[in-house]
Amino acid sequence: MSQRKEHIDKFYSLIDELERVCAKKFLKESNGRMKWPEKGVYFFFESNEIRENNNPRIVRVGTHAISKGSQQTLWKRLRQHKGRTNGTGNHRSSVFRKLIGFALINKQKLDYAFWGEDKNEINEKIKTSEISLELEVSSIIGSMPFLYLQVPGDSKKNNDRAFIETNSISLLSNKNKTDIIDKASDNWLGLHSGNKNVIESGLWNSDDTEKSYDPLFLAKLEAFIEKMKNDNR
Repeated sequence: MSQRKEHIDKFYSLIDELERVCAKKFLKESNGRMKWPEKGVYFFFESNEIRENNNPRIVRVGTHAISKGSQQTLWKRLRQHKGRTNGTGNHRSSVFRKLIGFALINKQKLDYAFWGEDKNEINEKIKTSEISLELEVSSIIGSMPFLYLQVPGDSKKNNDRAFIETNSISLLSNKNKTDIIDKASDNWLGLHSGNKNVIESGLWNSDDTEKSYDPLFLAKLEAFIEKMKNDNR
């Protein structure tokens, strides 16, 4: 067994522990009135995406408030991915939404010439023309189960949230790895994304997929899960 395989198995055993602390949720059923930690890291799964051991496979890792002075909370970030209460959304404020939209465009051969273009150059007419695709993206993300981990700390570069996010992505990513572990299914929508990092990593992430991981992050991940467990007793 490769060392990376051991680390991935350890990572998922910790995620299983996290699920025992905080059950999976769906964004389509979530709102701001629910009890959310102010800051954290989140892990999305996807229907029909499974690991080599037939357990659910993580397809997206994310966080927030990693730039100095950021006031963004965990729920505000998740809400950007979820979209609006009427089912629409704004992919220009969520890379997650943007990547899924591109995958749908490519797979279904849709015509959305301005999808992903700079929001400063987009008028209301273009946004209105994109509503049907935004609705489809919201439906897909809303149906993905996810877990979150409370990770407090100041808003700054290289905080604990960034450390856990970056290394989780780098560990799970198959991009530039000699050992392909927990490969995406042949029917995974991300394979149509047009983004090499998504396609080769097997994740809905475009950053950090090519990096080497620091296995020490697993101890930090475990410590935050243990703290969350104790806080919830």
